[in-house]
Amino acid sequence: MLPRCLSHLIATPLHHAAAAGPSRAAAGLLAGSDRRGMKQAAAAAGGAGRRWFTAVQARRYSTTPSPPSPPPKRPSNRLLPLTAGIVLLAGGAYLYLSREEPPLLGYDRWTPVKIKSVTPLTPETSLFRLEVPKSLLPPGLDSDPSARPILSLFVKEPNLQIQRAYTPLTSSSFNPSGPAELDLVIKRYADGELSRYIHRLGPGDELTVRGPAITWYYRPQDWDEVTFVVGGTGITPAYQFVNDTLASSAFSSATPKVSIVYASPTPSRILLKGSLDAFRQQDPSRLSLHYLADRLDPNMSGKTAPQDVTIAFPDGKTLKKLLGKKEDGKRRVVIVCGPEGMIEAVAGPRGRNFSQGRVGGVLKELGFTEKEVVKL
Repeated sequence: MLPRCLSHLIATPLHHAAAAGPSRAAAGLLAGSDRRGMKQAAAAAGGAGRRWFTAVQARRYSTTPSPPSPPPKRPSNRLLPLTAGIVLLAGGAYLYLSREEPPLLGYDRWTPVKIKSVTPLTPETSLFRLEVPKSLLPPGLDSDPSARPILSLFVKEPNLQIQRAYTPLTSSSFNPSGPAELDLVIKRYADGELSRYIHRLGPGDELTVRGPAITWYYRPQDWDEVTFVVGGTGITPAYQFVNDTLASSAFSSATPKVSIVYASPTPSRILLKGSLDAFRQQDPSRLSLHYLADRLDPNMSGKTAPQDVTIAFPDGKTLKKLLGKKEDGKRRVVIVCGPEGMIEAVAGPRGRNFSQGRVGGVLKELGFTEKEVVKL
């Protein structure tokens, strides 16, 4: 927009031209006069414009300091507790959502568990104590409080995918209210991939396990006597049975009598003998133990050998003497666990796919039936 002085200079000649008459001479004279006036007006306007622009530039770039900005307002101290509470709440929610629940033992899933300790029992057999996470009893047992199970745990070799069932020394570890430890007695075999793998592990290492699985269970009212005929590490089901029976209610009139015939190559290879003897001392009338050994240890003699160990093979003659014939009216079950050769000699061979099969061997001669014999 031009200054008012420039607009006035341009508008004045045009006003005079509009008022003039139609004479051509007068029009030419006026036109020449108007052109000279416009040039002069433009020159004057140019000078005025330059002076106006210079004044504006001077004001724009003036060094006079502008007034200082007001200081920023500080947040109110009343907001600090609220902010801290929000931060703590968010952090707690994050920890709650990101926390890892302890794993549960289950029959249908494998769970890594840590080895807490390893205790050698013989040159080839050790007790592995495991740290047990939260665990659950197998389905069905909770609905029958009178059931007394023998439970086993599967262990696998992760690379070869070989698995085998082992019987812990107690089944109470599988109960959520039970101890957080579980003991496995494992023998190392020269041709056993899994047992050699386990014996290479130590405290702090992990075993991959699943279970528990029910090996056998009974109700106290079903039997008058439970007899175990075992060999080697086959003592573990009998040990678990006696240990849990004592831990739950001790021996009472409602608890069947228990007898164990334990065969071993030598007296020094009888596993867990001290603990078994302690169980017997609690109630000798309801728990009887019979230790058999094929031979004495090289450094033993008849005088130094344990007096409660009989040097004899678990053959028909010996077992018939210890077990006696089947008695009419007496409800008795015989559980056999040990090397396959021993199981066949005592109770007959297994059936297909490790089924029970028919009763044979010594127990058949003594009159026991399929309902009264269990092969573990």
